[in-house]
Amino acid sequence: DETRSALQLLDEHHEENRSTTVPIGICYDLGHGISTAENRDEANRDFRAWFAAFPDRLVEVHLKNTDAQFLETWHFHRQGGIIDPRQVLQAVRDTLTAPEVYLFIEVPGKRGREIGEKQAIEEHVESIAMVHEGLEALGVERRRSQSRDPRNDLSV
Repeated sequence: DETRSALQLLDEHHEENRSTTVPIGICYDLGHGISTAENRDEANRDFRAWFAAFPDRLVEVHLKNTDAQFLETWHFHRQGGIIDPRQVLQAVRDTLTAPEVYLFIEVPGKRGREIGEKQAIEEHVESIAMVHEGLEALGVERRRSQSRDPRNDLSV
């Protein structure tokens, strides 16, 4: 209810000030959750509940793994996390209805300060590969981007 009230207020402000504002969307970050100790309501802890509640407003999803207390984040290949990237990708495909949804594979934790830049980059590449494999398993095809920026040459 708090999120819906905030969105309504922001939408009203945007409608009244279209020349100086932009439409509001929601970003869902898988690593910023609420543990069972903080809130026993499963809907507050499950990304699927948020996706279902705001299918047309969720335009950005931050992908990374985390522990059950949401105290630490890491790449997907590491064991012990609660996030299954394929389940997330399937929920994005099957639930979200915004015209465009951006998926960001985050560099978790304190990046290279703890494990070194080289290892952090290698682990990030592994997470990217896991996400690509998950998308392919769901039947998503890679296509050429319309962007003139060569960094965006391929999009999923």
